Amino acid sequence: MDWVKCNTDAALSNANNSYGIGWVLRDHTGNMLWMGARKIPVTRTVLEAEVEAMRWAMLVLSNFNYKRIIFESDSKTLVDSFSEKDQWPSLQPVIQDIHNLLGNFNDHKLAFYPREGNDVADRIAKETLSFTNYVPKLYSSLPNWIKPFVEVDHL
Repeated sequence: MDWVKCNTDAALSNANNSYGIGWVLRDHTGNMLWMGARKIPVTRTVLEAEVEAMRWAMLVLSNFNYKRIIFESDSKTLVDSFSEKDQWPSLQPVIQDIHNLLGNFNDHKLAFYPREGNDVADRIAKETLSFTNYVPKLYSSLPNWIKPFVEVDHL
């Protein structure tokens, strides 16, 4: 089975007192396989929202039986938090949950990817801020609001 790649991101809305989290999964040719979009109540920090975006993506994708996966985030602090455990004690329960979820994959990588390469996940996270509830949404086909971002990103 070929590798797949999942980009995650979070966005903050001060007006709504909520975060949006999102992720996109692509195959080895860059085609979108799945997307997840979810609004969550405000956490203490943006980093906690970034961690939740990655945790939720891992949870969903482990249930879909993907086995070789690269998880990318534009939060270097998030990626570093997996190796610098003592630096973020408040995140330890979620980081431990993520480590447990990683055991569901045969092979995985966690990587930092600059914001310029994370436009689709960023757009998904921002779109969720307009959601009227906290019900998670999964997409196996592209909604109209994301198509222009996926097309530009795929070029």
